[in-house]
Amino acid sequence: VVNNIMRSLVIVSFALVVGATASNTSFEGEPYSYGGSNDANHWPTLFEDCSRYNPFQSPIDVISGMAVPSTSNVSFNHVSSKFHVSQRFGLPFWSCLVPGDCGSITKNGKQYELLSFHLHTPSENAVNGVSEILELHLVHTYTPPCTGSTAEYLVLGVFVKVIASHNPEFDAFWNSTILTSND
Repeated sequence: VVNNIMRSLVIVSFALVVGATASNTSFEGEPYSYGGSNDANHWPTLFEDCSRYNPFQSPIDVISGMAVPSTSNVSFNHVSSKFHVSQRFGLPFWSCLVPGDCGSITKNGKQYELLSFHLHTPSENAVNGVSEILELHLVHTYTPPCTGSTAEYLVLGVFVKVIASHNPEFDAFWNSTILTSND
């Protein structure tokens, strides 16, 4: 079911982003883009949080010969649910209408709830230096109980490949997902 939902998300994500701009603005108002003088190669100097030496910070170029299988215990529990559609930086952004109701990922015993999902075009990350036309990010959050600690985030990135065939699961998923859009 998760794979079918992911395939459905991939198809709809492509359909909604056609014609969207790749340039955006950071939360602080500084411009960033995927090309030119503010491209991903310059993010570490333009934005402190994008450390060139952080292997878990986007953009990541996965090199096949150097990739190591994860030793984490991960399980997926994504469900069709209702999301609010809005725009951030000119791109569609979906947020879970009822927190905790949209599915989760459990990693090493911690349950990360699906909070939202959004798109990047072209993909923010790459494999062997090759980007895809689109990347879907499913943003999950975990707040440690009774500790007063801040939330931890887990982002699942899904590369999008355009396919010509119809996916009937797309219609079922999409019809159960979209609720409101007031932007």
